[in-house]
Amino acid sequence: MSNDFWLTSGWHLTQRDDHGHMVPSADFMRAYFMREEVAPEEGSCDAEIALHKKLLMILLLW
Repeated sequence: MSNDFWLTSGWHLTQRDDHGHMVPSADFMRAYFMREEVAPEEGSCDAEIALHKKLLMILLLW
């Protein structure tokens, strides 16, 4: 099986810990929160929109 299987899952943006387990990196988290299915929708309330913006800001500084 090719190493690029499910590349869109973002697995290539993870890191490995001392036990070889995959750990999300800052790049993985940024990519995850930029995904269309995670972004606020047209009907999202102000709290949801504010939370998403805050998470993105935190990740940009990480």
